[in-house]
Amino acid sequence: MNKKTLYIIFVFAVTPVYLFYEPTISYFSNMKNITYSLEIPINRDINTEDIDYEIEEVPNAEERKSLRRSWVLLIQSDDGDQNTALLKKMGLENTIKVKSRIDNKQKEAIGPFLDRQIALDMQKKIKKNTSINVTIQEIVSQ
Repeated sequence: MNKKTLYIIFVFAVTPVYLFYEPTISYFSNMKNITYSLEIPINRDINTEDIDYEIEEVPNAEERKSLRRSWVLLIQSDDGDQNTALLKKMGLENTIKVKSRIDNKQKEAIGPFLDRQIALDMQKKIKKNTSINVTIQEIVSQ
């Protein structure tokens, strides 16, 4: 026997027997106990009338009042078309209407921002890149 013959016998005879001997023997010895997935399982009669289910009452959840704070950037100038064009250049396409505390009129605003620092950073970017005058205003709701 040369090396090639030993190699072929080892690869095609010894290795498959080593790998598949135990699962094959197990399959044939438990052939009667195997349940196939396409078989309909046997319905075992379980009497559910004797089972008592205890249902606990769920306590009422109390609603807590919370204070919500957000910030908006009020646009001070009244030239709407120019402001819209300048804001679109920065990527800000939508504005909202907010009642100003200063003159009690509806003004266009950018936001709302949940973090004051983000609103301040956006205000700096707008002032740096455009000629639009924006002021920060806090909105508090309960």
